Amino acid sequence: MRSAYRVIQHKLWGFFEKNEMAFDDNLERAGKTKNAFGDPNHEILIDMVLYGTSSQKELARRLFKNYEDAYAQVAQRCLEEPEISYTDDRQSRRYLASLLAFGSEPTIQKFQNELQRRISGDDPQPDLKRIDPLHALDYFADIAVRYDPEQTKKLVAIIEPFLTEQGLDANECVKAWVRSCWNHSDEGYEPKIAVNLHRIKQIAAQDATAAKTLHSDFNILNFGRYEAVTLLAQVRERDTTILPYVTLFAARDDHSGVFYHDGEVLEKFRKSMEGRANLRIVEIGSLGNVARLLITLDRKYNDPALGSSARKIGGGIWMGHGSKDSLAIGPNDEINIADLQRERTKRGMSFFEDDAPHVIVACHAGEEGGLRDHAQHDLGISAIGPDDATRLIDLEAVIEEGRIKAMNPTFRNASAITDRLKSW
Repeated sequence: MRSAYRVIQHKLWGFFEKNEMAFDDNLERAGKTKNAFGDPNHEILIDMVLYGTSSQKELARRLFKNYEDAYAQVAQRCLEEPEISYTDDRQSRRYLASLLAFGSEPTIQKFQNELQRRISGDDPQPDLKRIDPLHALDYFADIAVRYDPEQTKKLVAIIEPFLTEQGLDANECVKAWVRSCWNHSDEGYEPKIAVNLHRIKQIAAQDATAAKTLHSDFNILNFGRYEAVTLLAQVRERDTTILPYVTLFAARDDHSGVFYHDGEVLEKFRKSMEGRANLRIVEIGSLGNVARLLITLDRKYNDPALGSSARKIGGGIWMGHGSKDSLAIGPNDEINIADLQRERTKRGMSFFEDDAPHVIVACHAGEEGGLRDHAQHDLGISAIGPDDATRLIDLEAVIEEGRIKAMNPTFRNASAITDRLKSW
């Protein structure tokens, strides 16, 4: 679908290239009309700036410069009247993103300052609306990461003052956030810049050091995946050892961005255990991350000095994009069947309670002979996984006598496979 769309774009460009005057006239009209996105010229222009031939890029940049003022008017309306601009110019945030990338230095500086003020401004609203101008940063990240890596420096410069104030490294955050929706095929790329900034603002309004703590102690960077109340509870209860706890091992890599829709399910799960057990979320981007975080959790919560309050991990949730025999966790790393059969993996199970239940939230992990079966067979653990492509829609824990006895997931369009050892 996208490739066919590009063919059409190139054919249109060929027409405009031969009829430059007509192209100029259309661009001028697009800048003056109320519905600027009603004319396709802006998108064609950006396409050619990004991956046209040398001559096309040169002409496209010159034309962009000619109509920069018209685009800037649309972008300014996006900032000043987002509700109106979203209705009248549905893609006005794209205009703003293109100005950040290809505008003149004064224009770039103007809109960088505008966005920085918005990022560091008043207390955030409960929800980030689709019309929020911060989404221009998502489109800008698309340009920066997919087509023009040099633009990444501008993106980092815009968000760095705010993130530094929160105790976070902007370069590290951008690297993590652009791994969301990085391959969302026909629907296009949608990095999660805006939603993460919004969530950080939310938790910072309640606890100024929350984001820094969540990253330093639990390796979390994808703040937007989780509800603010979930993250704040984790910070508040991070030193609690009297209760058993479940650890969610959330993969950094998320090619479709689907894990940004699981926050409500996870908060419902946390809330259902409140006062009886804690939920602790950690993010993993490599097998090394898994090992380090297991050691970190064990040192903090299973320290012999804690006496009877010392606790191993009471249950594990492993969330990532998967197949029958693997779970992707980072750009170049996965947990596969061969990993489950390694001695070091078996030793890693010593960080969990002997009867700790595990849930593998990954598509097809519960298929016969797959990841779930090998986890149970090779590691001797209780494991549940879905037998088809799916999403987690509910999760319940059975807690008895201060231990996590079981976890019962509900998957969309898939069965939760719990035991197949006798037939496998």
